[in-house]
This record gives sequence, structure tokens and C-alpha cells, in this order.
Amino acid sequence: MFSYKEKKTLPYSNTELFSIVADIERYPEFLPWCKSVDIIQKEKDSVLSKVTIGNSLIEGSYVCRVKFVKGKSIYVEYVSGLLSNLRTEWRFKSKSKKSTTVEIEIEFEFKSKILNKAMATGLDRVSKKIMSAFEERAKKNPCPHKKSRD
Repeated sequence: MFSYKEKKTLPYSNTELFSIVADIERYPEFLPWCKSVDIIQKEKDSVLSKVTIGNSLIEGSYVCRVKFVKGKSIYVEYVSGLLSNLRTEWRFKSKSKKSTTVEIEIEFEFKSKILNKAMATGLDRVSKKIMSAFEERAKKNPCPHKKSRD
């Protein structure tokens, strides 16, 4: 099982950051290993989505349920596919009108032992890109659209 945790205070409002993380359909625009996100089902406070990840050598998909707690947290739970386990939690805590502490915790494991071994060699590099990718997205477009979940 792989795990990653990071906490960082960023110079953006809670609403801006929550909106960026909640906008999962745009992940392929700024997360290099995310090839596509297809929404299977939308509900009031959650979506069921199919996520395709990969690089030039490996590609696969999984289905997950993403639950939104308005302006506070986002939970991702594994449903089926490439992984044997996935749990992600984003937490957002306002420090001021233009400052928010963001915390992410991820645990995951592939079904394939070969993919687990391959991932183990690059996990540190990929992990460090997660928060920075969202931070760069916020710098370029702090409020991606007005139809946020916050």
C-alpha cells in the first residue's frame, strides 16, 4: 500500500481552492498522469467517475466515488478497476479571506504486483507533483468557473 500526506497554506480563498479540487473533469488539463475523467453519475453531493491514468508505458482506469462536503473536504473512495484500494481525503481550512490551509492524504494500491513495483520506484517524484500541480492551477486560474461546489 502506498501513502502520501501533505499540508500547505496557500494564498487563495477556501472557495477558490475547493472549486479547483472539486472540478475533477479538468484534472487531465494539469495532472500529467491523468488521461481522462468521465462522469458516470452525478448526485447532489457526489459523483461517480471513471478515471484513466497512465504514461507512455502503462495506462489503466478505475471507478471512484467522489464526495463533496461543501467548502470543507473532498473524499474519494475506490469502486472498481485497476486498483485494489484507494482512499483520498482533501481538507480545506480558511486562515483568512485569502489564505487557506489545504491537506491531502492518499492511500492506494494496484491490483497488479508489477504495477506496484513500478510505482514504488517513482512514487516520491509523483507524490511531490500532486500538491504543486494544484497550486500551479490556482496561480493560473484561481476560480475556474462560477459553478463551483462551494
